[in-house]
Amino acid sequence: MNEMHSAIDFTLDAPGCAAVNVRLRRSGDRWAAEVAGDVSAIGIAVSPRQALMVALEPLGPSAVTTLMADLGLLEPSLRVVELAAARSA
Repeated sequence: MNEMHSAIDFTLDAPGCAAVNVRLRRSGDRWAAEVAGDVSAIGIAVSPRQALMVALEPLGPSAVTTLMADLGLLEPSLRVVELAAARSA
């Protein structure tokens, strides 16, 4: 799969938190999440959600909880499902 087509770029902007730009991509059997905003970090894990949580950790537990509940995750979540389906096809 072309790396350009496998990256998912989005912004999390939950109330009480600074906006965080995210790039999520699959690398082999792992997922990498790169976050940029007040803090830049990379998280790598077996699932996209775990990778994002690891990348958000430097922002603190309260920010992680708030950002992971952002409805802005709905569209990227659907794209992750599409990528997984395309990869297994």
